[in-house]
Amino acid sequence: MNAGVANDPNETIGAVSTEEFNRVMMTNALSPMRLVERFANLVPSRGVIAVMSSELGSVANNDSGGWEVYRASKAALNTLMRSFAVRSGEMRALLAICPGWVRTDMGTSSALFDVETSIRGVLNMIEARTGTSGLVYANYENKMVSW
Repeated sequence: MNAGVANDPNETIGAVSTEEFNRVMMTNALSPMRLVERFANLVPSRGVIAVMSSELGSVANNDSGGWEVYRASKAALNTLMRSFAVRSGEMRALLAICPGWVRTDMGTSSALFDVETSIRGVLNMIEARTGTSGLVYANYENKMVSW
């Protein structure tokens, strides 16, 4: 599982190179959705189709700026999941999961918690949503995130 890649969090959309923009968008939005499209039919009817989003992908909650390209890529992923849900008429659980601020290379040692804590929460969320239907944008604590 790959939660995503980011460029310099202080780099603005006006300064980012086309190549770097494409790298982040390809990794964080297009590639995950290609996997969803390709393998959705293998998920059982009571199963879950999930992508790793981010709370930074919330347009409604962007009140601090920064991370512009990463934010855009995760907002794009959320939009593409919504389009998939509507177009496919998908009845299984669809999740855009926010793993939280995790101590990883991208999250840095300043992050709130370790990978194990995040993954435990993500797995609990998936388990809680198994057998439900519809698209949900929520964090690792299974709390809804504003789109």
